[in-house]
Amino acid sequence: MSGYLSDRDRGRDRGFGAPRFGGSRAGPLSGKKFGNPGEKLVKKKWNLDELPKFEKNFYQEHSDLARRTAQEVETYRRSKEITIRGHNCPKPNNLPCP
Repeated sequence: MSGYLSDRDRGRDRGFGAPRFGGSRAGPLSGKKFGNPGEKLVKKKWNLDELPKFEKNFYQEHSDLARRTAQEVETYRRSKEITIRGHNCPKPNNLPCP
């Protein structure tokens, strides 16, 4: 006998027999132990009139880019086949330096 107390102990070391640390071979626990976490949570009802107004306008034009003329910007857009729709569109930020 090589240190094993019985055949049952030998089988456990090879992965046979009942699994250790709970669970079953059929799959995960049935969920009865933990239930449904968060089942009693209620969605917050926000009053949008009381919230402060927030504007997402984070763009700040770099000073080098602001110095570009409209003609330089238009020439660059044509060379790269860039089409612009709308008004007050930002200038491309990868114009070559003068």
